[in-house]
Amino acid sequence: MSTRSELVRYSDVAAAPVAWAWPGYLPAGMISLLDGDPGLGKSTFTADLAARISTGRTMPDGSGGGIPRGVVLMSAEDDRGQTIRPRLDAAGADPGRVFTFDLAESDGSRRPPLVTPEDLKRLEDIVRANDVALVVYDPLTAYMPDALDTNRDASVRRVLYWVAQLAGTTGCAVLGLRHFRKSPSDNPLYRGGGSVAYIAAARAAYLMAVDPDEPGGNRRILAPTKMNVAALPDSLAFRLVVDEGAGCPRLVWDKGTSHHTATSLSALVVPGRRDSERERAADLLAEVLAGGPLSANEVFRQAEVAGIARRTLMRAKAELGVGKLKRGRPGEPGHWSWVLPKDANLARRMPTPTSGNLRENLALFAPGDGAAAVEGDLPASAWDPEKVPA
Repeated sequence: MSTRSELVRYSDVAAAPVAWAWPGYLPAGMISLLDGDPGLGKSTFTADLAARISTGRTMPDGSGGGIPRGVVLMSAEDDRGQTIRPRLDAAGADPGRVFTFDLAESDGSRRPPLVTPEDLKRLEDIVRANDVALVVYDPLTAYMPDALDTNRDASVRRVLYWVAQLAGTTGCAVLGLRHFRKSPSDNPLYRGGGSVAYIAAARAAYLMAVDPDEPGGNRRILAPTKMNVAALPDSLAFRLVVDEGAGCPRLVWDKGTSHHTATSLSALVVPGRRDSERERAADLLAEVLAGGPLSANEVFRQAEVAGIARRTLMRAKAELGVGKLKRGRPGEPGHWSWVLPKDANLARRMPTPTSGNLRENLALFAPGDGAAAVEGDLPASAWDPEKVPA
């Protein structure tokens, strides 16, 4: 099939204002992210948003409000009847305007929708039919296509392009939740797990953290890490409150703004963990290699983004016993990949899962496929990026 070029002059493109699901915070028709450790209240926060949108109430800062609209709330980690519905009730949502959905296979089985063109088309039909203003993926990585390596930029970018198309064509806001990497970082853009393609695709992003002024309390900070379509909004604070007789918490927002920033919150040391450079490097390796072999160039790039020196990375590689594979077909140019040893003890690091519970583990060595060869079986002329001067 042949293609032809179609030139578009920006003089023919009409400028349009940004629309908002939450004015100044959550742009409509675009992807946003929320990063944070498990147990902080990220899912309860999404229930609070669903309640405000489904009833037309104003947002936490007093903005917005108006006609009640729909919300698609997809969760791969919480039970619908025992957890999600009680959260929505505690937040004061209109449950008739909050949806989730499954897909029925020809054999009668049911499965959650994935971020694929086919499944997103079904989601688009639901969004249009129910005036949906917000779609939540909790967590986003759990809905990525099976066998997708969520640490590879190119693969993640292609998938998120489909999500961005859904948001742009329907005008709904898409909010994806992620867990933190285990190591602190001075740059909050890179605290979320998985490829940096996630944060690159998002037009707005936030992190949630315990208020360092109340380390033992239930006060949380919602701090912006990125805003591409407006000025960076203020940080806000809320508390998790359980009403008498209620089975789950709801959010009570503080008045005004918080002085804490994403940068200061991101750099906080995780309790009980050493904050050495080598520890950070080992944590990064444990996380990015958890889904299987990854090219050495991509590992080096992610380490550079995280501010980890190559020498430190190599020391952590030796500490973990990370091995190398030559990826590629016999007789063809290939590339070096790093892989965790099968007996690696990563329990002390507990890397954030990047595959979710919808993705099967990829076998490190597929017998007979000819796609992987052990380093020692290759000619010495094979290019090894580790031997390239830093």
